Amino acid sequence: MKKILSVLLLCAMVLSLAACGAPAREQPEALQQSAQPEAPVQPEAPVSPEQPSIQPVQPGQDVITAPDTTTKVDPTIPQAPVEPETPAEPEAPAEPETPAEPDTSAEPAQAGTDLAALVDQIYAIKMPEFMLMTTPVDLADAEATAWLTGVSDPALLSGAVVSESMMGSQAYSLVLAQAADADKAEEVAQMMLDNIDPVKWICVQTDDIDAAIKGDLVLFVMIDSQFGIPAADFIAAFSQVMGGLDKELSK
Repeated sequence: MKKILSVLLLCAMVLSLAACGAPAREQPEALQQSAQPEAPVQPEAPVSPEQPSIQPVQPGQDVITAPDTTTKVDPTIPQAPVEPETPAEPEAPAEPETPAEPDTSAEPAQAGTDLAALVDQIYAIKMPEFMLMTTPVDLADAEATAWLTGVSDPALLSGAVVSESMMGSQAYSLVLAQAADADKAEEVAQMMLDNIDPVKWICVQTDDIDAAIKGDLVLFVMIDSQFGIPAADFIAAFSQVMGGLDKELSK
């Protein structure tokens, strides 16, 4: 038994010596690299924000200090409370202006009244559809005054104008006269109705004749009815201009 153990022990020693004397096998390159520990990665230093460069002040150099723009409140002075802004009220839309109607009323005429202007005001309301010409009556010519106005005595008038068609074939005549005495205005109107010739144009004649009085003014109108404009329309326009009539006369 001791011999067997001695033999086994001897074999074990021989095998050990053989293993120690054999050259070591090279390990694969990959295993060699993995076996080497990797160098630890150094963490990057945090980037600090750029600091403004501060230049050192040299001896004898003046230091410029930036002005302090901060509003300082004196705690000893009471401050008025700030009132909240009141929102502006919306403006109401402007109402469209209504055009004023022309004032066609007038006071009773006075001495020196512009009779031609009054005729224009009458025509602004009512006017025939043909060319007209308005001319003053020369009261110094008694014959012409009687022919145009029917008044035989020019002293009864202080002024007169006649408006007629520029075509002699259109029978129309409007006479506006101012009596020298308002108390004789009706006498003047009646003389017009009685004496103005409705056939003065010979080839044509008027058949619609009317007259009206306002104060010392007398309006006489005669027109051929075929024009479709009644003489009363001109009397109505005269009433609108003068603010009413004192009397109306017809032939």
